[in-house]
Amino acid sequence: MDTQQETGFNRLSFINRIFHNPLLLSIVFLLFFYTYNHLYNELAQDHNVPIKNSHMSQSMIHNKSSGSSLDFSTKTKKVVIEATEFAYFPKDFKLTAGQPVTLIFKNSGEVEHDIEFENMKASLLQQSHHGNHLKNQTVHIHSLPGKTAEVKFIPIESGVFRFYCTVPGHKESGMVGFVEVS
Repeated sequence: MDTQQETGFNRLSFINRIFHNPLLLSIVFLLFFYTYNHLYNELAQDHNVPIKNSHMSQSMIHNKSSGSSLDFSTKTKKVVIEATEFAYFPKDFKLTAGQPVTLIFKNSGEVEHDIEFENMKASLLQQSHHGNHLKNQTVHIHSLPGKTAEVKFIPIESGVFRFYCTVPGHKESGMVGFVEVS
């Protein structure tokens, strides 16, 4: 009877070995997210699909024309986004073109995280101090583990835009969200 148990133990399938080894499981997940993101970006480029509108319901996409002129007397909207390993909470939210925004970024994770908005035109009211990004090019905010940071900006253009973490491997691991600007 002991030989059958030993034989059964030696015949574990490859899948069972992966699920019982956290390192192999992590590698499989990272490869999956990397492949998904790589194929998604190639598909979007091949079909001339603007990435800023991807994965979103057409019902969320309203008028893509430029929003109203910038109005500094408008009440500032406060948005709090929390980052963990490897997710944002909330992962989607709404803004209004022309309305000033204070984005508060709380890093509850154990590693550094950031947020970068892809293709979203905005007027920055406060510069990012993260050296990897050009000034006034994009809304970007960075935070070390356990810290909170904030950035102030005014979204200019309506549409649905993707945001993600630029730390290598984080976007591929699922740190992606969407903002609708109307």
